[in-house]
Amino acid sequence: MLRRAVTFVFASALLAQAPAFDVASIKRNTSTDRGGAMEFAPGRLRISNLQLADIVMRAYSVSQQQFSFDEAHRKALLPILLEKYDIDAKASRPVTRAAMKVMLQNLLAERFQLAMHRETKELAGYLLTVDPAGPKLREHEGGGPECVSSRSGDGALRLQNCPVDIFVGYQLNSIVRGLVADRTGLTGNYDFELLASWEVPANPAEGRPEPRIINPDAPSIFVAVRQQLGLRLEARKIEVEMVTIDRVERAASN
Repeated sequence: MLRRAVTFVFASALLAQAPAFDVASIKRNTSTDRGGAMEFAPGRLRISNLQLADIVMRAYSVSQQQFSFDEAHRKALLPILLEKYDIDAKASRPVTRAAMKVMLQNLLAERFQLAMHRETKELAGYLLTVDPAGPKLREHEGGGPECVSSRSGDGALRLQNCPVDIFVGYQLNSIVRGLVADRTGLTGNYDFELLASWEVPANPAEGRPEPRIINPDAPSIFVAVRQQLGLRLEARKIEVEMVTIDRVERAASN
């Protein structure tokens, strides 16, 4: 059920008044390296080797399942959104991570001519909350790239310097194969491990003719999230924000 829709139009007069970086360097990254990073520091944002689609999703804290583009303009939009960029942007003073995301949104509007609309829908999904016993996440200390993920020898998912919203958007949504709304209220960056089992569906186009179970001897994702992270996943109707790209252009490197 469609609840409300908001269209964002970025006019030059509005952008002139919006929070902005003091200086920002944007460069195309044409390397074949895999993986990328987004690093927030007080007053500075560094992005390396990330697709533009990833940058937009992180700027607006939405997952791939919440992200789409105008199908009528698919051929024009998709190649641009899949291009990778390096961005180094500095603010005139230290700002919070939340404020820096707003500045990144404005940078995308100004330099990439990003125009989009967002809709809030009520869909079947999962609510992520803190277990009554309390969270078991460890606060990250020090700097480094945001939300670096890896796998340990026993199959556990390791996350370092990871906010809960990125963990939800980039890992948990795909693991449970549904939309998850973060209602934990946890705003820090955390280091943690998660050893869980989940099903990967068949996809013959990607060489998976049969479904398979990841970490079959581990507890289910629902049990593992509660026991290992001190969080809880509950199936219910949730309000989900859907983001649709209407326009985007290549930014000139500088």
